[in-house]
Amino acid sequence: MRMPSFLYTAGKAPYDASLMGDLHLADILPKKILPILTRPCDKRTVICRQDFFRDMDDDAFCRHVTELLEVLRALASERYHAAETELAAEKSLLRLHVLRLYLDAVRLLCAFPRENAVTAAAAAYWSDGAHRALYASMEAAVSAAEPLAGRISSFDVSLMDRAWMQPEDGTESYGEMLAAHAAGIGMPPLCAKAQTYRLNLPVSNALCAMYAAEFAALDALLAPFTAETLSEPLGYIEELEFYVQMHKFMKEMERKGIRTCFPEVSDRRQYRAENAYDPYLLQKQACVVPNDIGFDEEEPFFFLVGANSGGKTTFLRCAALNLVFAFGGCKMLAASASVYCFDRICTHFPRDERFEGMGRLEEEKHRFDAIVAEDVRDSFVFLNEAYSGANDTVGAALACQSAQVLRDRQMFGLFVTHFGEVCQNEFPVLQVLVDGESNRLYKVRRLCRTASAYVRDVLRKYGLDHDSLSKRLKTHA
Repeated sequence: MRMPSFLYTAGKAPYDASLMGDLHLADILPKKILPILTRPCDKRTVICRQDFFRDMDDDAFCRHVTELLEVLRALASERYHAAETELAAEKSLLRLHVLRLYLDAVRLLCAFPRENAVTAAAAAYWSDGAHRALYASMEAAVSAAEPLAGRISSFDVSLMDRAWMQPEDGTESYGEMLAAHAAGIGMPPLCAKAQTYRLNLPVSNALCAMYAAEFAALDALLAPFTAETLSEPLGYIEELEFYVQMHKFMKEMERKGIRTCFPEVSDRRQYRAENAYDPYLLQKQACVVPNDIGFDEEEPFFFLVGANSGGKTTFLRCAALNLVFAFGGCKMLAASASVYCFDRICTHFPRDERFEGMGRLEEEKHRFDAIVAEDVRDSFVFLNEAYSGANDTVGAALACQSAQVLRDRQMFGLFVTHFGEVCQNEFPVLQVLVDGESNRLYKVRRLCRTASAYVRDVLRKYGLDHDSLSKRLKTHA
């Protein structure tokens, strides 16, 4: 039987590597959990992970998972040191410590305080007959090995700075004798702390010579338990790190007063969220304005326009990051949400590097063509200021062509652009709001085409009316 995963099974291809940089994921979360978060899950997996995260809100369950993770980390570290050390005495004693840690780990794996789909599968696997027999033999070996290790590793020190082994016959040690004499003459007792000592080669050789029989017996007891056997549960470290770190992140957000929710997993192609926040901006400043998100089969694509520094990119990042969280089985930073499990999320952001062999505009067109070439219908594409190197007329035409390609392929998308001319096309448009004095409100609302001062300003800027703008768009289509 294969060892069950705490992640259930993702089952979908990971996102393109550019998504992490575009959305600043490494600035928000530890890099070690990003390979898991950037691999979208199917509906069943999302629900299983949500159940695990719900149990993490129970203090006893959270402590249990955290303790298990700490034991597994220690097991991995001690296995590494046991394999790397060249000191025979240290290798034997470390192997015994590894065995103890392994038994601690499996006890925790067999006894979760709450049961969900993944913990039930793990407990059943680690509690089966074969494993119970293995644990019994390990327990017997540890019980027999402990006295041997104790005799090898216990020291006492005399007044003359000469090292003596702890007496084995139950008599008083030199330290105990000194304490008794000191008390007899009225001296206050001194509390000495136990000291650990890192072995070196001479000490290791001396111990092996002095305790040859004990080391031989210790090694014989540990020999049946191979490094491969003791490494089996280490695959859980990365998985449990994901749960612990994401739970910690969401708790930090909640302490700031941000509402979080587990999204409803919809069978209908849609993405809706109420009062959603941008996680990246929340890491940079305390006051962030939430916005609603709404995409469905009837309106799967929107342009987003408006004033510079008005919150366009923040809204896009809010929508994209929360979707990444949802597809990882995590909470979203929103009051409520309903999402469909799309197969992939794609981002198309400006790049500042030098473009060899092609200009910036050609490079941006090439990247967009690569996104749609895979023809994955259940895609959500986020485009941020694509074609911004072109003039307004050409850029707007390319933006509308890209929108039409996404619609023809039935993909979802959000396109942030400063090309106001897209407002005169047939695609629905969102706008960041400003007040009567042009102050940014950082709220996003659907653009009302019949009464939009923003559209009138664009037309006035270029000396155009609706008909002439339509002709120009068709000319460059």
